[in-house]
Amino acid sequence: MIMAKQLFAGIDLGGTNIKYGLVDRHAKIVYTNSTPTGSSRAAILKQFGMIASELESFAAEHNAEVFTIGVGSPGIVDIQKGKVVGGSPNVVGWRGTDIKRSLEKASGLEVCVDNDANVMALAEHRFGAGKGKASGLYITVGTGLGSGIILNNSIWRGAWYAGAEMGHSIINFDGVPCQCGKRGCLEMYVNAASFAKYYGREVPAGSGSKFIFELAKKGDKEAIAAIKTSAEYLAIGIGSALEILNPEIVVIGGGVAAGGAIYFGTIRKCLRKYASKASVVRVRIVPAKLGNDAGMLGAALLPLEREFHH
Repeated sequence: MIMAKQLFAGIDLGGTNIKYGLVDRHAKIVYTNSTPTGSSRAAILKQFGMIASELESFAAEHNAEVFTIGVGSPGIVDIQKGKVVGGSPNVVGWRGTDIKRSLEKASGLEVCVDNDANVMALAEHRFGAGKGKASGLYITVGTGLGSGIILNNSIWRGAWYAGAEMGHSIINFDGVPCQCGKRGCLEMYVNAASFAKYYGREVPAGSGSKFIFELAKKGDKEAIAAIKTSAEYLAIGIGSALEILNPEIVVIGGGVAAGGAIYFGTIRKCLRKYASKASVVRVRIVPAKLGNDAGMLGAALLPLEREFHH
């Protein structure tokens, strides 16, 4: 394999695993790996340092060098400081972590940090399902619901980096309690666990959307109904977002991207009820293309965003 001399490192921090790798400036992935997420802030930062060493060693062995490191992190991230300034319920004690300073000290490289859903959105927009579009709403559904917004080819982070938190928009004022402290947040009605809940029958412990999707493929009527229920709730959230943003495309990733025609068809159909004709008539609702690599890829190429704008 012929490898570029200059590589970009990406780290995608999740509540369960850390995915990391190296890519070139054309978004070609040349190395990937993952490791279980540490149980504390100190453990995770130590892992980051070890990951940086691993990636630099790999590059050196192939006559290349790592130019920068990008990190996609849960929580609200001040991208100027590279610091987590808002809550991150799936990574305990992560709020307040100065990722940039810690990792630059450990690696000696320039570090860029952004919210994990934002880097996913950037990757899908530049190189995936949204390529060629100027605007888009990018959603990833898993343990919760993450989202990123691209407007005029730029990520919209909000005035204080807290924008695009679609998962914490309220669809039921007296609804299910959310980890964020509010009630009735969208993500509690559409996350991976919601499928088993709507199924209404006993399922294997820890089962999420994948198990229900498999049952639906076999014609299980209750599974099909569960998928449609979760999809309709997501359509409610997307409908409100369409009225505000009027994007060209809505890209949905995470485990639910495997939902196929039942899931995506239900969303498209229900949007006719939950969004005006003007906002829904031309928008495309499509599955993400980059899969589990999107977060790592988007993080790695964060330093190139300035070039995209030129």
